[in-house]
Amino acid sequence: MMYRKVKNPGAGDSREFLNELPLSDVRLDLDSIYGQAQRTNLEYLLMLDVDRLVYNFRVTSCLPTVGKAYGGWEFPHQELCGHFVGWFTFLILYIIVINIIIIIIIIIIIIIIIIIIIIFIIIIIIIIIIIIIIIIIIIIIIIIIIIIIIILDLMLVVRNILHVCVMKP
Repeated sequence: MMYRKVKNPGAGDSREFLNELPLSDVRLDLDSIYGQAQRTNLEYLLMLDVDRLVYNFRVTSCLPTVGKAYGGWEFPHQELCGHFVGWFTFLILYIIVINIIIIIIIIIIIIIIIIIIIIFIIIIIIIIIIIIIIIIIIIIIIIIIIIIIIILDLMLVVRNILHVCVMKP
């Protein structure tokens, strides 16, 4: 509301100035300054020493420590001690969850492709079976026509023989 007043001092309370949109419509251009910042943050997080991050947790748990604690928020006896580690843990878990979701989506796409290929193969097999059945039916029809022709031919021969026998006394 304050932003609207600063941006449009005489416009009153216009509800059309800022529109809410779903987060799924927002994309980060990896070549933009924000994409570069994201990569910089990731590189920074990956270079942190986990032993130094959990130093205070080991001290609190009376476990042996390795190295020394980071300074700032992670400096021992600081009121916000562990705050950065909480955010670090959240980011690592977030990255893991995103990667798992991407892997699941890839697996689903592969399964869909396999199902489509199987359906395609089944359709091809059905078409081949139908073609084979049609060929068998055509062969049977040809055999029946040949048999009918042979029978008609034999009937003509028998008729001619009978005719010749009847004509000769």
